[in-house]
Amino acid sequence: MNRRGAETRRIAGAVARGFSASLRLGGLALFASSLYLNPAFACPFCTALKPTLCERRETAAVVVLAEFVSGTEKVKTFRVHRSLSEKPWSGKETIEVAVDWQGKPGALAVLFGDGEPDAPPERLEWSAVGVNETSFAYLAQAPSLRKKGEERLAYFVRFLEHADATVADDVYQEFGHAPLEEVAKIADRLPFAKMREWLADREIPQERKGFFGVALGLATKEDDRRENLAVLQRVMDAKESDFRAGFDGVLGGYLLLAGEKGLAVIGQRYFADKQAAEGDVRHAISAVRFFYEHDRKIDRERFREALRPLVERPEFASAAILDLARWKDWSLAAKVAGLYDAKGYPQPSTREAVVAYLLACPERGAADARADIRRRDPEGAAAAELKVAPNAPRSPR
Repeated sequence: MNRRGAETRRIAGAVARGFSASLRLGGLALFASSLYLNPAFACPFCTALKPTLCERRETAAVVVLAEFVSGTEKVKTFRVHRSLSEKPWSGKETIEVAVDWQGKPGALAVLFGDGEPDAPPERLEWSAVGVNETSFAYLAQAPSLRKKGEERLAYFVRFLEHADATVADDVYQEFGHAPLEEVAKIADRLPFAKMREWLADREIPQERKGFFGVALGLATKEDDRRENLAVLQRVMDAKESDFRAGFDGVLGGYLLLAGEKGLAVIGQRYFADKQAAEGDVRHAISAVRFFYEHDRKIDRERFREALRPLVERPEFASAAILDLARWKDWSLAAKVAGLYDAKGYPQPSTREAVVAYLLACPERGAADARADIRRRDPEGAAAAELKVAPNAPRSPR
């Protein structure tokens, strides 16, 4: 194993073990989990995840390949061709099931029957996925969930952005559910040249580009790393007027490749620049949180320095305050306390973030500031404390 590959696996493993729900921080009630990390295993930049076909195949009581015959609005008749379950199909040749189905007679579908393993077909809850020869073969040959992660992912690599839409979507779901540590183990098998093209292809669903972006950052070979970094920089430099789904993954991949210099660029471009687009800033916050959790070589103070300017921006102050508390940056305690009811800062989010920060801060001045807030706004302060951190440790009075 080369040194670069070992390092990539190490940092990806740190993400898989320590990355918490705080990356998805949307409500201040998540403050406790943002301070005390819980493991999160899926790709941190993949969205709209749903069960994969393999997951459905292996959790269903019955899975069969069937041909649509006829049906009414409520009930559809299928002719069963073969079983995809471990046990053979023992039911009738044709079955009537209540499924959402728009196919024409003769069309193929995989039927999933959920319920007790020995229940008759009429007692199962059925769902259907339309397939053709390609997508059926893909599912039939897909490895079991019991196999090791890297063994399974090696199968799915060749189907990334497959021409068959069902296959392409399911492969994205497979990688989205996979621990980033497992993806890093097969990084040398990823089609980086194609991924670079897909990242710039407007025909590719935008939400998938978060995965492509962070995956480019997992490259271990110097040529790939150099070319991947150049592409990610071009995406960052492109002027877009709309919200860029997946842009957080692009920034995450950029940070993996650019390291501390990249962190400084992100800080200047998105946090210090008050003209930066709101969507880009929010993506940058997510990317920096991600990078903070996995890269232990960079001085923690560099992350704090990068994020502090956001406290000056009302629309981002709440998120920034919570992150600074999670990162144990108490240098802004007095400033943060002064934002409790500051004009122009949105409420109640700012008030709750300030209380959360002061609750976590171990310094004496934080306890005094909290006491002052309680005197000025006893009901509001009590409500904020209950909401953001009902069980968090209190600093001494």
